[in-house]
Amino acid sequence: MNYRLYKEIYENLNSTEDIDALVEKFRIEREVFLAILSQKIVRNVKKNYYKLERKKEILRARWKDGESITEISEEYNFSPVLTASFIFQDTFSRKKFKEYLKNPELIEEKRIKKEIKEIIEEDIVYSPKYIDLQRENGIRCEEEIRSWLLERDIRFITEKDARYENFRKTPDFLLMSPFSVGGFEVRWIESKAGFGDLIQFKQDFRGQLRPYVKLFGSGIIVYWVGHLERLNGFSNRIIVISKKFFNDGEQEKI
Repeated sequence: MNYRLYKEIYENLNSTEDIDALVEKFRIEREVFLAILSQKIVRNVKKNYYKLERKKEILRARWKDGESITEISEEYNFSPVLTASFIFQDTFSRKKFKEYLKNPELIEEKRIKKEIKEIIEEDIVYSPKYIDLQRENGIRCEEEIRSWLLERDIRFITEKDARYENFRKTPDFLLMSPFSVGGFEVRWIESKAGFGDLIQFKQDFRGQLRPYVKLFGSGIIVYWVGHLERLNGFSNRIIVISKKFFNDGEQEKI
């Protein structure tokens, strides 16, 4: 995706209610917008978490006066689940709150039960439902890579396997038999179920990719729902790809 298109999407994507119109306008898969929106929500939470936590008494008073958690979270453009955690911070223990998020039927108070059910559906990042979906997507993506490597008789060890070899930092797939793509030697593959923009890539580069290059050589990072085109100019030791790479014939286009 080119940066101009990404910037327009990012600026106009503020809630799940915006997605249908953007899908219609740009003819891009819905999962791309969900991934970009999730990143935007996480970054907003990191920026404003402590500011809003300091207002928890105000949030709690507003909720007691009849405003819903959803209304309050929308006003602050903040995660509904985390907004609820501030409101109920002195009502439930953290353990009990997590338990209620996973099973709101345990809640006896009708209003709280109703609103907890609402925020579970609305929060696409911090609710248990979507955390489980993200985990399942990550596993599914890694399974696709595993199958692709096995079909080509490319030997590898996984991140889990590498722990037993006492590697300090390990990618999702460390290749025992590297393969070549257009003259580029691939020695490892890292899988990310989301979208690769510049902020995400820089975080991944500092925390994971740069150490992988130093330890193992050149490799690939996969952003399954897409990435900015410009990322492939960032390092000559890393190729950035999307799921299209694993479709037959697509790898020759790298």
